[in-house]
Amino acid sequence: MNLRMDGEGLSTVLESIGDGVIIADRERRVTFMNPAAGVMTGWRPEEAMGRPLHDVFVLAKDKTARNAKDPVAAAVERGVGESLGIHVPLTARNGTQLAICGSCAPLRDDKGSIHGIILLFRDSSGASKLLTHCG
Repeated sequence: MNLRMDGEGLSTVLESIGDGVIIADRERRVTFMNPAAGVMTGWRPEEAMGRPLHDVFVLAKDKTARNAKDPVAAAVERGVGESLGIHVPLTARNGTQLAICGSCAPLRDDKGSIHGIILLFRDSSGASKLLTHCG
């Protein structure tokens, strides 16, 4: 089988993997979300499109993380990938929390300009059938 890696081929790959994938544009509005990300965030991909990333992907902050920097903002600001952490609470749309791990990175064009952000994350709690090892 020969998969072309044009927009359609890449979309097929991203929708097929078990890790959550969310892509947002420069304004941090969701432009792509795969089904695994939908399961973990509680948002159907079609509902998340165009919404602010911070509405769809909500990392809970505990008392010790009050001054912790937002990894998405840090990735854009520094221009490099950032870890989301290990066993970080993701607050789903319905208010439930799920421990995740993952990373985010800026998306660059062929000239090196940042045009968006990609998040890749997975369930690290053992609660999901999508579980793969973190840490």
